Amino acid sequence: MEWLHFNNAELIHRLVTSTFGTGPVAEKTEHVLMQKVAERARSFERHENPDEWLAKCADAECDRLWTETMRDKANTR
Repeated sequence: MEWLHFNNAELIHRLVTSTFGTGPVAEKTEHVLMQKVAERARSFERHENPDEWLAKCADAECDRLWTETMRDKANTR
């Protein structure tokens, strides 16, 4: 997972900050996002472009995490 983040830090950071902003929540989200992308790695197929797959997968996971965050905030009120 460290390799994934090291080689794609700019993409991951850009996605997280555009969705969550900066600060402690964004930092935690980067780690969670890397875990989720790593879990989905089995869905990668050889004929796919790795950079496009990663961007698409990370974007989808970031959207899902945002939705979960908003749902959790609504449930705590």
